[in-house]
Amino acid sequence: MDATTIAVMSIMFAAALVRGLSGFGNALVAMPLLALVIPLKVATPIVAFMAVGMTIYMLWRGWREAEFKSALWLVVSAAAGTPLGLIFLRGASEAIVKIALAVLMIAFVIYSLAHPRPRHIKGGLSTFIAGFSAGVLGGAYNTNGPPIVVYGTLRGWDPERFKATLQGFFLPAGVVIIAGHALAGLWTREALTFTLWSAPATVLGMVVSHFLSRWIPRERFKTVVHVLLLVCAALLAYKGVSLL
Repeated sequence: MDATTIAVMSIMFAAALVRGLSGFGNALVAMPLLALVIPLKVATPIVAFMAVGMTIYMLWRGWREAEFKSALWLVVSAAAGTPLGLIFLRGASEAIVKIALAVLMIAFVIYSLAHPRPRHIKGGLSTFIAGFSAGVLGGAYNTNGPPIVVYGTLRGWDPERFKATLQGFFLPAGVVIIAGHALAGLWTREALTFTLWSAPATVLGMVVSHFLSRWIPRERFKTVVHVLLLVCAALLAYKGVSLL
């Protein structure tokens, strides 16, 4: 086992730990770090495949807590928004959209901190708006997570329900992404080898996160989500500014 393989395994362990604790954010950890040790074309399918594995694990652990009805409507709404995102991709400025999304996410975090007990939204129209927005952003820029995370936060779900329901949305989305990578020929021998080596580290990260999550109170969980949203916003803003 060489140093590169050990680095990839360590990064995937950290990414799984973050995903298990918060329900999202594994790509925020994995992609920038993996890009330092292996090519992006190799890192991308590894992260996608491991993400689906983590999603299945979290659904298996918490399916009783998941709001499957909400997850289903989020998926359907996202499917409706994806074609618009593909059209949007042709004419809109990627830089402006990513900067605007970053600003909105930061504004949401500021609002949440200023109103620690905000009025929680219900399903219905808000579910459609969140799913449709995720579909547009996913179709245009492969960034479908932020609207779903914000939606889950505003629903006021407890940590276990929040994490489980997010997986109900991310699972079909992840399967589609993996299929796309296969069709694009990204599943090379190198990518498959790193994926096999990373699997035990990913499983270990998920198991450790399961035990750690028992010690994180609800208010601290919200802090973890807000921090990850800010990190996501910072990365989007950086990518947007670099494209100007």
